[in-house]
Amino acid sequence: MNLPEAKKKYLENPKSFRADLKEKLGIDIKQINFYEDNEPFDNMISKLEEFLDKDVDIFIYHEEDELTSHYKVKYRDFLSYSSPTLMHSIVQKPSGFSMNVHNLLTLQLNNSSFIQITPLKNNKLEISRIEAYETRIGEGTRLLEILFDLLQFSNGYIPPLKAECTGAVGVGETYRSTPLDVQKKFFQKNGFVVKKATRQFVELERPRSRGEKVD
Repeated sequence: MNLPEAKKKYLENPKSFRADLKEKLGIDIKQINFYEDNEPFDNMISKLEEFLDKDVDIFIYHEEDELTSHYKVKYRDFLSYSSPTLMHSIVQKPSGFSMNVHNLLTLQLNNSSFIQITPLKNNKLEISRIEAYETRIGEGTRLLEILFDLLQFSNGYIPPLKAECTGAVGVGETYRSTPLDVQKKFFQKNGFVVKKATRQFVELERPRSRGEKVD
């Protein structure tokens, strides 16, 4: 099912749509939002293959001899992506569970660490999820920096980016708990500012970067 089909099915019978979700997921979805692809998202998709051929510098520090090796590689040597797919992302807020229905792009490193991006209204994008399997070496920050570079490359600027923190990611088998304060500090360290905050929920946004938009 694609995005237009999912939206049509919901509008035909919202009550039945929610009931089906409750039966499948075991939770009551209070709000459902549908987001169309926007210009920054489309540009990002269209430029991905070209971006993967971009040269990038890699520095590796060797503790034993206290030396740093420098390598010039291409992004595709360590980065891949999954074609955009329809995603139903669930967020638990103080008011209850909400679901965003949108297309989702996944960027993945060779060690399976990944970042997922979705479109929002007003040419904004959202960091839907980050899974960094080597957190002590700053791999989460590395994933964000790759995303920033991709957006600058494909749009000529970095559009506003949103992130929502709830102290956990995923639902059911994919559920993983992470302290809310740790999540918040991670995004703040990378240029995000808090827009809303409660004891159980933090919404952050990274403002649009300066720079001329590429035609």
